[in-house]
Amino acid sequence: MPVTHRILFSFFLTVTLANCANGETPWAERVSPAVTVNDGKLTLSQAAGSDHNKISFVDISPPNPGGGMQLIDAGSGTSRTVTIESTGLFRLVFEAADNWGIAQWFDLVNDPSARTNLTGPGYGVNNDISTAEPGLFQQVFYGTTPDDPKLYTRAARYYFPNSPRTFNIRENSASRVVVQAISSPIAGAVGVLSNVTGDVTYYIYPNGRIYIHSVLRVANAQTASEWRCATLGLRDPTSANPYTSPDATGWIRSSMTQNPYDYAGAAEGYIFAYWRASTTPAPNTNFTKASVLLVPKPGNPRQGRQGRHNWSGWKRWYYGNAPLNLAAGQSLTQDYLIQLGTQGSSVLPNINSSAVAGPIAQAYFANPTPPSPSPTPAPAPRPTARIEIFLDLRVRSSCIIIPALRPTLLKWPGHWSLQSTLSSEKFVRQAPVCLSAPRLMQSICAHRV
Repeated sequence: MPVTHRILFSFFLTVTLANCANGETPWAERVSPAVTVNDGKLTLSQAAGSDHNKISFVDISPPNPGGGMQLIDAGSGTSRTVTIESTGLFRLVFEAADNWGIAQWFDLVNDPSARTNLTGPGYGVNNDISTAEPGLFQQVFYGTTPDDPKLYTRAARYYFPNSPRTFNIRENSASRVVVQAISSPIAGAVGVLSNVTGDVTYYIYPNGRIYIHSVLRVANAQTASEWRCATLGLRDPTSANPYTSPDATGWIRSSMTQNPYDYAGAAEGYIFAYWRASTTPAPNTNFTKASVLLVPKPGNPRQGRQGRHNWSGWKRWYYGNAPLNLAAGQSLTQDYLIQLGTQGSSVLPNINSSAVAGPIAQAYFANPTPPSPSPTPAPAPRPTARIEIFLDLRVRSSCIIIPALRPTLLKWPGHWSLQSTLSSEKFVRQAPVCLSAPRLMQSICAHRV
C-alpha cells in the first residue's frame, strides 16, 4: 500500500511574471518541459487556474536489496578513489593518492554524515599533507635505503605519482567486496623502496569484518632492521608526541591481557582500541564512538610483537619489532582480521574489552579463511512512498515561487518523480528528481539525503 506524507499549506497568489530565470532545467529529458525548476521556482508551461491543486513527489528509488555492501570507483590517476560502504554502518575509502591505502574510515552509525575521518590526515613529524600517512592498515620499514618508508603515504601523489601502483576490484556483491592493492613503500620526498612490493588483498563484509591477506615480495635481496607489518593508524586530537603510557584519553589502546596496554614482553594474541569519552576532556569528549580490533593469524612469519607510537594528533598501534632478511625473489605472507566496531549498533560490536574482543579473535583463530559470500536475497516488496504538497493557489502566468519549508519537515531519502492533479494536466510524468532536506524547495536536485 502507498505510504503518503502530506504537507499542507495554503496561500493565494496572483502572479504576473512573464518568465522565470534563465537556466531552468527540464525535469525529464526529451519531454516537453511542462515543468522546470530553477532556484526554488517551479515553472509551468501554461497557466493553471483551479484551486486546491496538488503536487505529489513519488518515491521511485530502486529497491534496496536488504542493505549490504556498495562500491563506488571514481576518478583516474592519483585522483582515483574506491569507496566501499556498508549501508548505515561504515565507509572505507581507498585512495591512489595514498599509494592505495585505506585513507578514510567513517563510523556511519554515529557519524551518518561522514564528517570525521578516523584514520586521517595522519600527520607524522610535521603537519605536512604531502608526507601524511593515513592508513587504517599500514606497513613501515626501518633500516632500508631509503629509510623509514611507509607502504601508504600521500607522498605517492605529491612526489612520486609515476611509481607503479595497482588497484584491482576482485569481487563486488552485496555480501562481500574483495579488492587488491599493490604498491611499493615510499619515504616521504626522499625516494621509493622499489625493490619491495606490498600486495594486500582485503575481503570486506557488511558486518565490519575485514580479512587481510598480505604478501611482501622483493626483487633483490632485502634487509630491514625492523618491519612493522601491521599498523592501525588512528586520528586522535588528544594525542601527544611522542608517548603516553598507558593511554588515558582518546583512543585507548588495549590488548588481550591489558586494558589499557602498558607493556608486555611477549606477543599478544590480538590488539584493539576504543574511544573512551569518560576520561577525555572537552572539546574532544565525543570525538567518536568507534572501536577497532586487529587479530593476526596464528603462525604468521615474522609477526613480532605489539608496540605503540604517537605523533601529535595521531596514534599508531601495531605489530612489529621484527627484522627482515629476504633473499632475491623471496616473498612473505601474513594474514589478519580487522573488526570495525562502534557503540549503539546491532551489527557492529562495541569493542571496549577482551570480553567483546576475545570471542571474535577466537573464532578467527579457529578458522582464518574468509567466508564465502552469501547469495544475494531477492528484493523485498516495498510500498510506494508519496509526499503530497497541497497548494491553494491561483496562477495567471508561468511562475510559481514555492516558499521554503523548514529543513526538519522532510528527511525522506530516495529518488522521486513528479505527479500532479493540476487542472492544466501538463506536468511531466515520472520525471526523476530528488528532495534535498536542507533546502527542500530551494534545491530539488540529484542529491540523496
